[in-house]
Amino acid sequence: MKTIGWLTVIAGLLIGLLGLFVLVVTVIIWFKFGTWSPLGLNALWGGGDLSTDWVGLDRLAKMFHNFPIGMLIFFAGLGIVHLGISLVERADWIATKEWRSRISQ
Repeated sequence: MKTIGWLTVIAGLLIGLLGLFVLVVTVIIWFKFGTWSPLGLNALWGGGDLSTDWVGLDRLAKMFHNFPIGMLIFFAGLGIVHLGISLVERADWIATKEWRSRISQ
């Protein structure tokens, strides 16, 4: 379980770095051309408004349609890193608990 935790941490770090890269490229394009048109979440479904049968999903998509996708990727990476750290700590806690129970026998 500890190995899976560390692999999750590494994957989260790589995803976070990818998000930072996307944000840096967006800022470089902004500096070069002087226009700010970040690649938003609406780019995931073709750039228009999302229209599904789920009203709540449509409302969320409209609220965050221009949220920069690089930030989303970065924050997802941070969440995955946190999950991996939690897995590693849980594995250490389980190992310590088993070790203490063996000593007390």
